[in-house]
Amino acid sequence: DDASNRNPFSGDKYIRRNRSRSILCLPLIKQAKLTGILYLENRLTSHVFTPARIAVLRLLASQAAISLENARLFADLQHAEAYLAESQRLAHMGSFAFNSSHTKLFWSEEIYRIYEVGRETAPTFEVGRQRNHPGEPTLVQKIMDQVSEGGGNCELDHRLKMPDGSTKNLHVVVHAERNAAGELDYVGTVMDVT
Repeated sequence: DDASNRNPFSGDKYIRRNRSRSILCLPLIKQAKLTGILYLENRLTSHVFTPARIAVLRLLASQAAISLENARLFADLQHAEAYLAESQRLAHMGSFAFNSSHTKLFWSEEIYRIYEVGRETAPTFEVGRQRNHPGEPTLVQKIMDQVSEGGGNCELDHRLKMPDGSTKNLHVVVHAERNAAGELDYVGTVMDVT
């Protein structure tokens, strides 16, 4: 309440040098884990941190702890995604996912490079069909045929015809699993083995 009065911390060099009067230090705790400290001081007057103000500051401290933890988790996720993208680039292997209703399709960065499609292009089954080698079933059709025959996993080879006329050879590994709606969700990898 009044740091200028004699107390166990009144001899602290920082407090003496800054002539702090009111000091408040609250832990930032998220799920029983200390994530930081909220430190406030006032040099002008004592007894600034009333019980009502402390109650508000405790609420803010708990929200700050949650925000700091979320920011850390988001930064960790960004790093993990960057590492995954770089390792896929080095291996010439991308990942994809889609569901049997064909409403959602996801491509990793490396799939865009393998298919030689700009990142501004939304991943669609039509884009994949455009790169399909003539006379060969589409990759999606091959996957669905193999999964329906042999269960939830398949491994296959596929060819693409690129805009410059060259051919790319792909090795594809897919896992299919039924979701809560009873539809098949497909997750797989595509490796350029040309």
